[in-house]
Amino acid sequence: MTEPTTVMPAHSPLDAVRRYVPLAVWAIVILVVLFIPLRVIQYGFLPGDDALRHAAKAVSGKPWPTFWCWGPAFKIDTNFGWHLLLRQIYLWSNCDTEKLVLFSVVALFALVNWSALVWLKRPEAWLIALLAVALGSDLWMRFSVGRPFILTIAGLLDHSFCLATPTVRLRPNGGRCCG
Repeated sequence: MTEPTTVMPAHSPLDAVRRYVPLAVWAIVILVVLFIPLRVIQYGFLPGDDALRHAAKAVSGKPWPTFWCWGPAFKIDTNFGWHLLLRQIYLWSNCDTEKLVLFSVVALFALVNWSALVWLKRPEAWLIALLAVALGSDLWMRFSVGRPFILTIAGLLDHSFCLATPTVRLRPNGGRCCG
């Protein structure tokens, strides 16, 4: 009896490159998410709301009640951690208020988008969703205002993706990461 012969597939010259394509896609998506706010800032964008107040608080170094005088209801700094982070960046880099605002815009935009990318098999899908949102509404502008509520949005995205992903196993005891 003769043994059946196994036909080995011919190796393509692109086989060595194929394994690096997903890595290249990830790198491109990460860079595009960083490039978007940098490009918007290049056009002279500066958020017109509370991002300037947060940066001014960090640069001034004044305590909250002396910085913001709106009566007894506003004696507590509700963004203490964000102001502390901006203050430390200011002391480390000695930048002006505008540069702190630009840092806030870029860092928070990248954070909220990168937090969603972690959960996706196809990161380019997030860019397509971001494009659809940008074309259909002004929701994408909420990601570029440089305010600390974007940290909450990033946490909400992570939590939502975690609940929607049934196979996530992050705990050693086999429990789901958030639920």
